[in-house]
Amino acid sequence: MASAGDVIRNPATGETLTFLVTSADSGGKLLQVDVTGEPRKQGPPLHVHRRFVERYDIKEGRVAIALHGTIRI
Repeated sequence: MASAGDVIRNPATGETLTFLVTSADSGGKLLQVDVTGEPRKQGPPLHVHRRFVERYDIKEGRVAIALHGTIRI
């Protein structure tokens, strides 16, 4: 199980995830992760989350997100 401060690097997607708040920290109510991506990498494949909400705060650059099958930039 991840702990606050743990870092995971995925060279296939170019993402680095830093855990800020984990389920253990919040009694199962929140998982907060800082995600950075490498320029010109595709990132993760399209996928669906059915049981939680994702929020984004883009600090720099551009991101494309598929919402209901439509790519939004």
